[in-house]
Amino acid sequence: VINSAHGFYKKIYERATQDPMMQILLDLFLFTLAKAEDIHYDNEEVRKFYNIQRREWSSIMSAFLEEAEEELEDELSRDKE
Repeated sequence: VINSAHGFYKKIYERATQDPMMQILLDLFLFTLAKAEDIHYDNEEVRKFYNIQRREWSSIMSAFLEEAEEELEDELSRDKE
């Protein structure tokens, strides 16, 4: 399940749905992460690791998206000058 409220969905995944190849590539990436987690789901330590890591990855992705958006806005404003 993809969190449609997350910046990744709003700023990347939703846009990728306009390009079938990009959506396939993003889906493969996400399915790879999910499969790796699923393979080890019975191991309590690994399950805890993935629970912590998912939150970390989400936080880092949000920060990167925010930074990229600011840089894009700066670049667009310079282009208008």
